[in-house]
Amino acid sequence: MKRKKIVIFDFDGVIADTTALHFKINKQLDTTLTREVFSQKHQGNIYTSLEKEHQNQSGGAMTHVKDFFALYEKYLGTVRLFPQITEELSLLSEQTDAFYIVTSSEERFVHYLVEKYHIEHLFSGIYGRETAHSKEEKMQRITHQYPQAQCVFVTDTLGDLLEARAIEMDALAVLWGMHDRDTLLRGAPYGFIERPEMLAQVVGAYFQ
Repeated sequence: MKRKKIVIFDFDGVIADTTALHFKINKQLDTTLTREVFSQKHQGNIYTSLEKEHQNQSGGAMTHVKDFFALYEKYLGTVRLFPQITEELSLLSEQTDAFYIVTSSEERFVHYLVEKYHIEHLFSGIYGRETAHSKEEKMQRITHQYPQAQCVFVTDTLGDLLEARAIEMDALAVLWGMHDRDTLLRGAPYGFIERPEMLAQVVGAYFQ
């Protein structure tokens, strides 16, 4: 029996060009924030990072999350997808069996954006923070649906790579998002995708 080919995408920094916006919002919430610290927070699970940061403040992490998404909603209309990403997703969908999104964002925002850019039909499911804070858990929900499938995760952060590695899932790292090549190498990705217009080619080659 031919194995199904399943691609799981991170959303922010892979499909949506939101890294600068996320920094801008977090800077509004904490004026002392630097880009280096912002990057470091994504070298692990972002929610775990926030819990550690606010461990001496009861409910501090969730207050930060609530405030972040309240501001994000105001900017939602300004979010754009990376150039050529819709074309690449469409092309890749012809070579694979199912797409999923696993994100730290809220599902309603991702649904809004994929509908706005007319790519909602490409995805079989979207799992955000409402489903779980752990991306490991969300990815496992998908793999349990396809026990014999080939699955690969496409992401832009070291933290995501480490979560994929924890469940022994191969991951491809993109170089147009949050972290640079040297940082991503620490997560031992299966490979790199250098530009959005190479997405279908590189992910397609993974399944060969």
